[in-house]
Amino acid sequence: MILVTGGTGMIGARLLYAILSEGHTVRALKRKGASTRLFDQYLSQKDQFSAQIEWLEGDLLDLDTLEKACEEE
Repeated sequence: MILVTGGTGMIGARLLYAILSEGHTVRALKRKGASTRLFDQYLSQKDQFSAQIEWLEGDLLDLDTLEKACEEE
């Protein structure tokens, strides 16, 4: 599992797409209420990638959020 922060931004969305295209599983941290619209624009096979990505809502400055983001499944 790869953890990516900022996946809703322009660079983060492209990074997520590249990682998912290589077959990796990703956990992506996004701020409360942030849209994944930019990331969705890069998806050519949305259904395939939706199984590979887990969006986690939170803030980088919140220790509880970071601990949850780093938990192994």
